Amino acid sequence: MKYTMKSLRTLFTILFTAIFAGSPGRAFAAVAQIEAGNSPVYYSFDKGTKEVINVYVQVLNQRYAWFKVIHEVDENKYKNLWRIFDSYMCELKDGAMVSLYPILTAGENEFVWRAARDGVVEFTGGYHGNERIDLHPESGISFVADDKPLDLRASIPLTACTTFRYVQHSTMHETGIGGLIGSADYQPIPGGGAVECFHEKKTVFSNGGFDCYNTLTWDDNCTPVKVCYYGIFCVDGGIAKEGINESGTTVVFNDDGQMELHSTGSEITMTNDDLGITVVCNARLEQPAGIYKTSSMVWDKGYHKYYCAIDNGGTTGTRHGEEWKTVSSIHFTLK
Repeated sequence: MKYTMKSLRTLFTILFTAIFAGSPGRAFAAVAQIEAGNSPVYYSFDKGTKEVINVYVQVLNQRYAWFKVIHEVDENKYKNLWRIFDSYMCELKDGAMVSLYPILTAGENEFVWRAARDGVVEFTGGYHGNERIDLHPESGISFVADDKPLDLRASIPLTACTTFRYVQHSTMHETGIGGLIGSADYQPIPGGGAVECFHEKKTVFSNGGFDCYNTLTWDDNCTPVKVCYYGIFCVDGGIAKEGINESGTTVVFNDDGQMELHSTGSEITMTNDDLGITVVCNARLEQPAGIYKTSSMVWDKGYHKYYCAIDNGGTTGTRHGEEWKTVSSIHFTLK
């Protein structure tokens, strides 16, 4: 049989994928989808010195939003967790994802809150620390593609699927006082702070973005809360030239460091006509509904940071066993 270079390359790709996927039939299907670019989601796993799950969500045709979910371990910040890091728009070409431009910067992009105790200026959770998945027997992490948990004992090549999510159970701990973690003024709590609450975070990737479902179950400390950003996304400045809120107020971003688009609503849309891209940020408080004041805004500081907050203008008390349930979402579209 005579082989062309193209047929040899395709055969090699199928065999390579089959070796790593463990099933020739599954491998062939995955390769066919990757070449056709018709899968709504792809994922891969890099088991390096820093573990990374790469999730690619279809936005338009061969364009995909790439979200890097990284495993962060930092004892100085009392942190062991997974979180969405930076994100990029990609193009699927020849069975590989090619990065085009950033869409989210590497700050916190899922959930964070700050205690109202005297002297506390650092936030709790995610990027900021004082959150762990390794201390409580019910804590941990699971990644699920097409309703099947992933085995993270080895790296996984680019793989097609229709649904993808991860669910993290963690403990959030009392934060020290004096300054931000890492600053000379920060005074950590010796041995780690007491558990303030139990945190369930479920992030579901679909429709050109993701939805993040968070449940806090408060513990014995009856923690006073200053502010909770249950909607938070660090939108890259290059894709957000203008913004509009639910009331119809529109701004042209100028990187002046100010808070823009203040609203008692929650939906804010950002656009860049030159790229033909639109990003819609939204959030909602599900429980306890109707009790706390909520607000949204964008911090215009080079990148455009969306906030949706529980903020009563003072201290919000909590009690043992009380649950807070929230949902946030960010989705990208292209013309």
